[in-house]
Amino acid sequence: MWGTLLFAVAGAAWGSGVFGTLENAGGFNAPNSQSQFESSLATSAFGRDAGDVVILYTSATATAGSPASEHAVNLALSTLPRSAVLSDATYWSTHSNAFLSADGRETYVVIELAGSSDDARQANYDRIKNRLAATGLTDHVGGLVPTYEMISQLTSADIGHAESLSLPILLILLLIIFGSVTAASLPLAIGGLGILGSFMALRLLALITGVSIFSVNIATILGLGLGIDYGLFMVSRFREEIHRGGSTDEIVARTMSTAGRTVAFSGVTVAVGLSGLLLFPETFLRSMGYGGMLTVALDVTAALTTMPALLSVLGPRVNSLRIRQSLARPAAAVETGRFYRLATKIMRRPILISVAIVVLLLTVGSPFLKVTWGGTDASVLPTSAAPRLVATALARDFPGNPTAPVEVLVTFRTPLTGTSVQRVALATYFGRLARVAGVDDARVTGESDHAVRIDLNYGVGPNSAAAQSIVAQVRAVRPPLGSQRFVGGQTAQLVDTLVSLGSVLPWMAVVVVSATFILLFLAFGSLVLPFKAIIMNFLSLSVMFGVLVWVFQDGHLSGLLGFTAPAASSRERRSCSVWSL
Repeated sequence: MWGTLLFAVAGAAWGSGVFGTLENAGGFNAPNSQSQFESSLATSAFGRDAGDVVILYTSATATAGSPASEHAVNLALSTLPRSAVLSDATYWSTHSNAFLSADGRETYVVIELAGSSDDARQANYDRIKNRLAATGLTDHVGGLVPTYEMISQLTSADIGHAESLSLPILLILLLIIFGSVTAASLPLAIGGLGILGSFMALRLLALITGVSIFSVNIATILGLGLGIDYGLFMVSRFREEIHRGGSTDEIVARTMSTAGRTVAFSGVTVAVGLSGLLLFPETFLRSMGYGGMLTVALDVTAALTTMPALLSVLGPRVNSLRIRQSLARPAAAVETGRFYRLATKIMRRPILISVAIVVLLLTVGSPFLKVTWGGTDASVLPTSAAPRLVATALARDFPGNPTAPVEVLVTFRTPLTGTSVQRVALATYFGRLARVAGVDDARVTGESDHAVRIDLNYGVGPNSAAAQSIVAQVRAVRPPLGSQRFVGGQTAQLVDTLVSLGSVLPWMAVVVVSATFILLFLAFGSLVLPFKAIIMNFLSLSVMFGVLVWVFQDGHLSGLLGFTAPAASSRERRSCSVWSL
C-alpha cells in the first residue's frame, strides 16, 4: 500500500511534467516519402518556402495598398526579431496583385519562420504573435503554424472539458451500480493510477525518442476507461464471492483466480492490439501506440496488485458508506434477474435475432463505404477562429493565393548553363507542368547550379480530392532526362501520408486479428470463441466508423454538435476562385 501511495505521489509530482517534454506540433507526415525528400533537399538548397504565418490586414477607411498601410505594415514587420523570422512577403515587396483583394480593402503578409523543426517554428511563432498589429488596420492571423497551434489547444481543452464532465457522471453511475461510496471509489482509483503511471512512462520515453502530445489523449481516455472497467469487474466479483462465504484471503484468492485472470488476458489482448500502431512510421500514430500500451500495462498492473491489496484491507467493509441498495445481485440470485430473462428469450430464437442484429449493424456501418480521407486544415476550427477567418477571406476576396503550392524540385548531375541541353529539357518540362489540369500558375522560386524549384498554384483547397489529383498528374509528368524529380508541398505530404497509412493498415489488421485469435484461444481453449470475438469486433468497428462518416463527413447533427462538415466546406470552396491553408 505504501508503495502505491509513493507511486501516486511521484506520478502527480514528476509525471505531470510530461506536457513540457512532448512534441506539440507535426508528426503527421510520412518519413522517407517523396514529399519529405523534396522538403529536405529544397530547404538545403534554397531555404524553406512555406506560408507558416499569414496575416490578413483590413482597412476600413482607405485602400490596403495605400502608403499609410504600407508604412503601418512595414513598421510592424520591422519590429519582429530576425532570429524568429526568416523572410516575409508583402504586396509592396513582391509588387504582386495577388496580395491585394479585389476591392482593395484587404492585403495579406506571408511570414516564413526560423526553425528546423515544427516545435522550433511553433516557439518562434509564440515570440511574434503578439507583435503583428499594424496601426490603423484590423488584423487576423492564420497560416499553418497558427492553425495547428489552435487545433492542438482546442483539442486539449475539449478533452479536459470532456473529462471534467465524465468523471462526475462516472462516479454517479458507479454509486448507482454499487450503492456504496467505498466500492465506487475503487475503480476510479485504478484508473487514476493508470493515468499517472502512463504520464511518468511517457516522460521517460520522451527522453529517448520523439513522442507526440496526442499520446496523452489516449493515455487519459484508456487509463480511465480500462481502469474503471477492470476495477468494476473485480469489485463486482469480490462482492459476489463475499456472499459465498469464507475468509477475506480466500475471497480475494477466488476473485483473482477468476476475474483477475480475465483482466490479465484482456489487458494483454488490448496491449498487443495497440502495438499494431507501432508499425506506422508517422510519429503521432506511434505515439498513440506507446501511450496506449503503457496505459493498458499500468492499468492491468494496478488491477492485479493494488486492487487485491485494497480488497484485502477492506474485506466486507467494501460495502461501507452505503447510500442505497446496490444494483449488483448475489450469485445465487442471478437466475432471477432481468438480464437472465432477456438471455433466455434470445436463446429461444438465436438465428433469427442474430441475423436481424447483424443486418442492423451492417446498415448502420454502411456509410463507411463512402468515406473520404483527408487532412486537417482551418475548416475544422470554429467559424470565429482567426485562422479560419483568414482562410475564408483568402478564398473569397483574393484573385490568387500562393501559400500552399505544389512544389517540384528538379536536380541535375551536371551544372545548368544557359545553352545546355538540360536547360532546354527543363523549359519543356516547365511548360508541361503549367498545362496540367487544375494548375493556374507555374513559376520558378529557386535555382542553383544543380537544382531548380518550381511552385504550382491552383484554385482548390490543398486537402481536397481535386488538389490530390493535381499532385498525381504532376508526378505523372516525365522529368527531364538525366534529372531527379521530387514533388512536395502540403498536398503532396497528405497524399504520401495516406499512401503510407494504406500500405501499413493491412499488416496492422493481421497483427490485431492474429493476436486476438491466439490469446483468446489460450484463454478459453476454443477455436469458435476467438472467431466469434473477431466477427463481433468487426461489426462494432463498422458501426463506429459508419456513425463517424454519417455525422462528421456527411454533416448530420452538425448544428447540434457545433461543427462544419467537410461537404459544407467544399461547397464554400467551390464558390470561390481559390482556397488555402
